[in-house]
Amino acid sequence: MCCCGSIPLVFIEGDPEKTPQVRRLLPDAGCVPWPKVGAAIRKAAAAPPANPLPTPPPDTPLLQKLGIEEASKVAVLHAPAGFSLSGARARKTVGEADVVMTFHLTSATLQNDLPQIAAIMQPGRRVWIVWPKKAGEGKSDLTMPRIREMAQSFGMTDYKVCAVDDTWSAMALGRKQR
Repeated sequence: MCCCGSIPLVFIEGDPEKTPQVRRLLPDAGCVPWPKVGAAIRKAAAAPPANPLPTPPPDTPLLQKLGIEEASKVAVLHAPAGFSLSGARARKTVGEADVVMTFHLTSATLQNDLPQIAAIMQPGRRVWIVWPKKAGEGKSDLTMPRIREMAQSFGMTDYKVCAVDDTWSAMALGRKQR
């Protein structure tokens, strides 16, 4: 099982299209169906890898954190004035975008946009909700738990969180597996 630091990782029935990518990035990670999760956790705790993968450096480039590659088409929606995603081919409409970043300052604006966000979910597209950090200058009622709660009512769940910069955080959403 994969070990980040000294914590073994076991993934439970992930998106079948993403499992090979996880296995490439984290070759020691366990990917198991729900009925086998107990045994996999016991095995991971009893015998973590002798040579775990190193923890990635904290200065990972933003495009890499967001899963934006050189050929990616990126939609940046509701971005504040002055925001730039340098190194990416960004546009202001979703169209055929591989990655969608949608900025929200309040729960009300996110709640209003969630039906459209749910509608643009499709295999292979990464959708990021971007909100102000608590330590940032702007006042916002958005938090990770609040976004998670709101997304769940539309059949979505989060699978990754990252810092965009000193002002913004981002959460990647996907469809819940049934």
